[in-house]
Amino acid sequence: MSLIISGQLSMFPQPRKCWINGEEYASVLDCLRIYGKSKHPDRDWKRIKDKLERQGHTVSDLVLYQFRGSDGKLKQATPVVNKGQIARIAQVTDYPEWEPIRQHMAELFVEAQ
Repeated sequence: MSLIISGQLSMFPQPRKCWINGEEYASVLDCLRIYGKSKHPDRDWKRIKDKLERQGHTVSDLVLYQFRGSDGKLKQATPVVNKGQIARIAQVTDYPEWEPIRQHMAELFVEAQ
């Protein structure tokens, strides 16, 4: 999971990132597109958001952030997530590429018990 937001793989596409109150956030749509290989991240995000809400998680408090485009203009606000939020999202996605994240989270849970 640390590779998702940390940007350690600089030769590969990275999600847009920002810092809010000293904490790193990444565009959830970029994470879905890049790491989940989603062809329709907007549609997938709506499905994931609905699933999280059905499970009782509040997604309405996610931060929206306006990134600047290559032309320097502010683009449409996109939801951004921190590491904890992306871990929660990973739990409800069906992306096979995110199975190592889910497995790691399960191992941490077992260790904590």
